[in-house]
Amino acid sequence: MSAKKVATWGIVAALAGFMAVAAQAQLIKGFDIEVIAPDGSPLKGASASLVDLSSELNHYEGKTDDHGEFMGTGINYSTKGYKFSVDYNGAKVVRYIMPGDQDLKADDSGQRKIMLTEINFIKLDLRKASSFQGVAKDASGKPIPGAKITAIDIDDETKSFSANTNGKGEYEIKNLPFSGKGYKLTLEQQGQPPYVQMITISQLGALRIDFDLSKKQESAPVPQGPTSAQEARDLYNLGDYEGSLGKADEALKTSDDATRKPVLLIKAQCLDKLGRSADALAAFEEFNKAYPGDKEVVGVMARVASDAGDSKKADEYKKQYVALGGKVTAENYNKGVEAFNAGNMKDAVKYFELAIKDNPEDADAIRQLGTAYGATKQFGKAVPLLEHYLTLKPDASDAGTVKGILEYCKSQLPATSK
Repeated sequence: MSAKKVATWGIVAALAGFMAVAAQAQLIKGFDIEVIAPDGSPLKGASASLVDLSSELNHYEGKTDDHGEFMGTGINYSTKGYKFSVDYNGAKVVRYIMPGDQDLKADDSGQRKIMLTEINFIKLDLRKASSFQGVAKDASGKPIPGAKITAIDIDDETKSFSANTNGKGEYEIKNLPFSGKGYKLTLEQQGQPPYVQMITISQLGALRIDFDLSKKQESAPVPQGPTSAQEARDLYNLGDYEGSLGKADEALKTSDDATRKPVLLIKAQCLDKLGRSADALAAFEEFNKAYPGDKEVVGVMARVASDAGDSKKADEYKKQYVALGGKVTAENYNKGVEAFNAGNMKDAVKYFELAIKDNPEDADAIRQLGTAYGATKQFGKAVPLLEHYLTLKPDASDAGTVKGILEYCKSQLPATSK
């Protein structure tokens, strides 16, 4: 009797660490990636993909919509991040999305670090100002040698790029990143006050900017600040959902149709983030009425309706989502996680079995089902699944824990099965 009790506690102890990991198992995530073409317009109808860096089996394909947005929900959480690529002029532009940081202003040429929350907004701007070049002349029309030309990013004035004019008064500043607000160019020569020009970049390639002090020039006006719609998006990215909601409401009072669509969506998502499920559902429904047929939005509506306690609408929107071509890939897995975390192993087994039917190579579902089998003393079923998981993910962070569970399950098999 005591031995049996020890054995029971043995599996509880062996499973405790892994259940702690499972209790933190993230459910599905989502991305809304806005792609801006080099001419400043949305990149429409471009093929795009999102690849899970921890398991390339998790690979999501699609196209950007009329607003240049690649939206995906039902994305498996990745501990290593994702690779996003979009086709542009026959080539692939690749960006990396890494977990662990909310900074959305990382340079587009490098890794973009974000918090992997339910919906992540990312802007992928393909515009680049490759260089400024020109000549500087004084009031008499003669070249100004040795003058310092500085380009300051108006969007972030901590970023500046400089070059000196040569003997002919010529200069070139290379490898400038794109700036949404433009650049302020200054000419500085010894003993003279700086001369300033404001430049807004809207195209690729080298821009010729001459400084001719013999002509009476006026600086271009400083670009206006962000619109309410842009502020709504920026505040959402910073996690200020109350502030974003206020700006979204402000923007909707004056927005045109092109602006109204993304702002309506931001408003709905803010309400969802704030836990106002009924209001969020109404906002999503308003969006869906104005812009029907968005598969991913309908999928979110099904979940929000469920959160609001409206099971009838949840089922209705889930059917619409499937009818639009959506695949409820993580529903069974998520239900399994919830049952597992609640200690309801019978239901956990049921849902993880269904999850593996949905995706036979879902490593997370394989691990979870193997563990749930172990917890329900179905050791013969647990062993091959746990071994398969370690084959799929030999370097997984939880590999040591899984190996411990596997060894325990093996020790419980009849002698003829070992």
